[in-house]
Amino acid sequence: MTVRAQRSEPVPESSARLLDAKQVAALLDLPEAEVTARARLLQGVKIRGRWRFRAESIREAVRIRSMSREDSRAQFEGLLDDLGKDLRDAGCGPEDVPRLIAQVRRERRASKQNDSSRA
Repeated sequence: MTVRAQRSEPVPESSARLLDAKQVAALLDLPEAEVTARARLLQGVKIRGRWRFRAESIREAVRIRSMSREDSRAQFEGLLDDLGKDLRDAGCGPEDVPRLIAQVRRERRASKQNDSSRA
């Protein structure tokens, strides 16, 4: 199976494990400089001073880029529905979200403080 962007060459699913910036630029129809500037966003890794990208990550970027606005909205609404179901299953409602966010932030700060005091 191969994945194609609008004006690009196929990304073989099994044979291409790593792609270089030039290959990714062609697949995403972007300048190579743009690919290297966004290398971390594209989950790139530097090997011997050159950026390399997992073909799987690039396939996902192509898929997301080719999604229509309606598809994106439907996917987002589906995620929100799942989140709401998880909150209901936990006995929480929308009114509990600000409290839960504050609790997570407090716990993260405490964890960071514990980590820094151990160092």
